[in-house]
Amino acid sequence: MLSKFLMQVERFQREIIGYPIPSTPTKLDKKRAQARYKHLHEEATELLSAKTFDDQVDACIDSVYVALGALVEMGVLAGPSFDEVHEANMKKVRGSVAHRPDHGGYDAVKPEGWNPPDHARYLTVTKADIDVLQAMSPVLREVVELRLKKGNDYNSGVELKDYFPFGHESYSQMVYLKGLRLVSLVKLLRQGKSAIFEGIYDTVLDSINYAVFYGEWLIGKKRDVDHLKKLLEKKD
Repeated sequence: MLSKFLMQVERFQREIIGYPIPSTPTKLDKKRAQARYKHLHEEATELLSAKTFDDQVDACIDSVYVALGALVEMGVLAGPSFDEVHEANMKKVRGSVAHRPDHGGYDAVKPEGWNPPDHARYLTVTKADIDVLQAMSPVLREVVELRLKKGNDYNSGVELKDYFPFGHESYSQMVYLKGLRLVSLVKLLRQGKSAIFEGIYDTVLDSINYAVFYGEWLIGKKRDVDHLKKLLEKKD
C-alpha cells in the first residue's frame, strides 16, 4: 500500500508541481527543507483547528502526503526505510515521555540497548536500480529471497566457495544433478504421480541458484586471469 501512495505522490509532483526528482538519493538543501517544514507545520495546524471529523481526516492525510512528497523529492526508497522505522519502533516498550504529557501514557520509550533505524544501506539505491527491480521476473526475485534465506541458515562462518571445492567439477555437477532431478520429476508428472518432497518449481529455483553461483565463480576467475595478465605485462 505504501508503494501505491508513493507512486500517487510522485505522479502529483511530476505532473502538477513539477519538482525535479533526482535519479540518486539526495539530501534536501536548507531552503527546501525549510519549505517542507513549513508545509508540514501548516497541515499540523489544520488538524488542531479542524471543526469536523472530515476535516481531521483530511489534515492527517495531507500531512502524510506532504511527508511522502519530501521523500519523493529526495529520491529515497521509502518502503525499506519505513520498515526500518517500524522494526525499531516495535522494539520499544510502552512508557511515558516527559515532553509529551498530552499522550496520557499511551506512548513508547527506548529500552536499554535499543538501536535506531539504519537507513544508510537504502540511501545509495538509484532510480535505475529501482527500474531494474521493477522489471525483474518474479521468479528471479524469489530466487534472490531464497538465496538470502539459505545464506542466513547455512553460511554462518562458512563461505559459499567452500561448498564447491573442486571448481568447475563441483559447480557443473550441482547444475547437472538439478537437471537430472527435473527430468525425473517430469517423468513422474507424465505418469500421473507427484513428488513426495521437492517439487518441480522448487527444483527450477534451485537450478537457477546453482547456475548463478557458477556464473559468479566464472566472473571471479576471469577477474583473476585479467589481474594476472596485468601483472605479467608490468613485469615485461
